[in-house]
Amino acid sequence: MSNKTLYLFIVFLAPLVGMGVDILAPSLPAIDHFFHTAVSLAKLSIPFYLFSYGLLQLIFGPWSDSRGRKPILLLGMIVYILATLLIIFSDNIIWFLGLRFIQGVGAAAVSVIIRAIIVDSLDGKALHKAFATFNMAWGVSPIAAPFIGGQLQHFFGWQASFIFLLTYSSIGAFLVIFLLKESKLERQPFQLRNNMKSYRQMLTSKNFVLGGVLLLLGYSSMIYFNIAGPFYIQEKLRLTSQAYGGLALLIGTAYFIGSSLNRQLLHKCKVSL
Repeated sequence: MSNKTLYLFIVFLAPLVGMGVDILAPSLPAIDHFFHTAVSLAKLSIPFYLFSYGLLQLIFGPWSDSRGRKPILLLGMIVYILATLLIIFSDNIIWFLGLRFIQGVGAAAVSVIIRAIIVDSLDGKALHKAFATFNMAWGVSPIAAPFIGGQLQHFFGWQASFIFLLTYSSIGAFLVIFLLKESKLERQPFQLRNNMKSYRQMLTSKNFVLGGVLLLLGYSSMIYFNIAGPFYIQEKLRLTSQAYGGLALLIGTAYFIGSSLNRQLLHKCKVSL
């Protein structure tokens, strides 16, 4: 697989996972009204998605070591597409939340395997450049997705955001089928015991735990805004989903600028990552 093709996958698929959170956020109040929930159960759709997304990465990574990157990535894409399609036609909040959990399962495969393909295919400076591109593409999601979601909600309703995700992920699946070549040529047997041992070592590492806590605190503030912000802005302040999308666009832009400055500072300070 050429570097141009690899970068095409990075730029196109990296934002998909974040879109599952960011593009939905402006529609949370409308989803509550649509399903006639007594309490705001629509808020749970984001934690349900993120929980399965985080948990299943621990499985998809080692599984792709033994079965290959392409089939597991394609499986994840199919799961994501089917869950998204069914969400559009869901008629009660329980089904909606369950399908969001399944959608997160598909997103987990996409996220972890794209990173694995980068490691398989590149090394040295090219590897660092590819991951920098991945992080930049990832950063596009909190900038563009809430704005797009706000517009779609305002003009077409909450299902439009999932139609957008369905179209986007379907294009991604076709790219995987026709352009992606297998990058994991040497297969490793799936050994649950060894994998659990590796996870225990990570969880007992002070540096790993500290870094994880810091990332959790930073990212959770954005997630909290995505969950609570739409209700406060649209129901308390009586503004539109477009207003929320515009505000989220500003916050996402600030996040992107901060991340870019952080990378530049680390480079100048010669901090080893």
